[in-house]
Amino acid sequence: MGDSGLQLYGFCYSGPFGHYFHQFMNKLFPPSQDSKTIVSKVIVEQLTSGPWNNFLFITYLGMVVEGRPWSSVKGQLKTHFPSVQLNAWRFWPLVGLINYKYLPIQLRVLFHNLAAVCW
Repeated sequence: MGDSGLQLYGFCYSGPFGHYFHQFMNKLFPPSQDSKTIVSKVIVEQLTSGPWNNFLFITYLGMVVEGRPWSSVKGQLKTHFPSVQLNAWRFWPLVGLINYKYLPIQLRVLFHNLAAVCW
């Protein structure tokens, strides 16, 4: 499946998820640029969607793109998920801070996807 499998992931899951997640965050937190609100958004994002997206991506990559069985993917998750998530927490909070501080909601998914290319 290769590249087309990753494009499918982005089109069917990642893009729509990002869109609705940022809408949800705008409803969960009042529209404000104060530091407390921005940091709260980043914390919620990093404790919810961050781990979920990493878990789902590793699972999708293993089962759909690489065609491995769940038992193999489960082992991969046990081995690699903790380090992936710890590294994500070194990179994505800064992306979140920039996103919530400087970008309007209609550009947040685009910025997030551009950061994902670097990630």
